Amino acid sequence: RVESELFRDPALPKGDIVLDAVGGVVTLRGAVDAALVEEIGVRVAAVEGVVRVDNRLHRPGAPPPA
Repeated sequence: RVESELFRDPALPKGDIVLDAVGGVVTLRGAVDAALVEEIGVRVAAVEGVVRVDNRLHRPGAPPPA
């Protein structure tokens, strides 16, 4: 469900985002434009059934969050 909602927007870089969902907890990984890091997390949190978002997205060239 999360992928369907998130990737409806053709402006999002589908190939750059890895998404795992277990028990309502969604983990996001990948390198995206800085402006999208927070926005994607907010969009995912708004999807029905999502309990928590572990947003590990980062800017290209920056290290991923620990």
